[in-house]
Order: sequence, then C-alpha cells, then structure tokens
Amino acid sequence: MAERERAWTPGAWSVATNANDIPCIVQCAEHRIASAYFNGRDDGLPPNRETAAANAALIAAAPDLYEALEYVVDQTAPLHGLAHVTGAARAAIAKAEPQTLSPQANTEKDHV
Repeated sequence: MAERERAWTPGAWSVATNANDIPCIVQCAEHRIASAYFNGRDDGLPPNRETAAANAALIAAAPDLYEALEYVVDQTAPLHGLAHVTGAARAAIAKAEPQTLSPQANTEKDHV
C-alpha cells in the first residue's frame, strides 16, 4: 500500500481528560485535536459523560480505522465477488477525506 500524505494531524491520537476528569479530549502529543461534547449533567441524557468518552475514543481511533480500511480495500479489490465490501469501505474512506465547502454550504445549520 502506497503511503499518502494525510490532511489530518499526523501521529498517535489518544484520549485525555478535561479539567472535570471527563475523558472527552482527543489529542496528539500535547496538542488538542478535538473535544467530544458533554452536556455537563449526569442526568443520563446524551451526550452524557459515557457518550462523550465513547465519542472521544472513536475520534481518537479514526486514523487507525482509516488505515485499516484502506488496507482492506487494497487487499480485497482484486478479488471477485467482494464489490459490496470494497464499495462500502471506499464510501467510508471518502467520507473521511477533507471536503471543500462552498460558501453557500457553510451556513449556520452546519455549525450547530
């Protein structure tokens, strides 16, 4: 598999806790990449503490999941009868690729 330059932050992503000891920060080395939203209450309604931690873990795994999915596509593409597998994998990979938004697409609802 040929190594491609990625637009996202290189390196190992991990989950860290915020000031309230909630594991909702995604970081690479000491640089924050993302934060998983937490509603600030422990009322069981999402996004609660557990949901925020699960979302952060999924975000932190994204680069590894992307690489694994690319490997699956590369290995299964030449095999007959697996078009449904490679098609679904390619769609997921495309969803992870950076998208250029047109000025019209960048509306308030996109930021909610």
